[in-house]
Amino acid sequence: MPAAIGFTVKSGWAAAVVVADTREGLRVLDSRRVELCDPDEPESMQPYHDGFATMRKPGPKLTRLLSSVRQFGRRSVIEYLTEIRTEPGNVTGSGVVVGSLIDPTTIGNEHIRIHQQCGAASRPWRTDQKHAALAAWLVIRGVA
Repeated sequence: MPAAIGFTVKSGWAAAVVVADTREGLRVLDSRRVELCDPDEPESMQPYHDGFATMRKPGPKLTRLLSSVRQFGRRSVIEYLTEIRTEPGNVTGSGVVVGSLIDPTTIGNEHIRIHQQCGAASRPWRTDQKHAALAAWLVIRGVA
């Protein structure tokens, strides 16, 4: 049965939902939280923040934090994909829900700009999981 993964990315984590297209209709095969930042590096959860409502300036610390997020996030997602390959369903694609396609440099308010640059279990079934499931469903249906 064809399946797809949907991700809703948050600060330091993502809601991930695997949806399959069965004869009976769409079925959620998996729903969980995937960590994207290293818990041993607390500032990596929001690398662009440098204190309350202050944007971290470019430099070695920001570069190090972003590198940490890329490495940890990549490893977490690969582990997740490896794990779900053993589940029933043939994952054919993935979709990622993002907040906006606006160029962050055009946003005047620095604090809002930080959030633009930053780019789950079965319960609770919250908006994050619903959006991730919708992204997966759109991939299965060939819309995305």
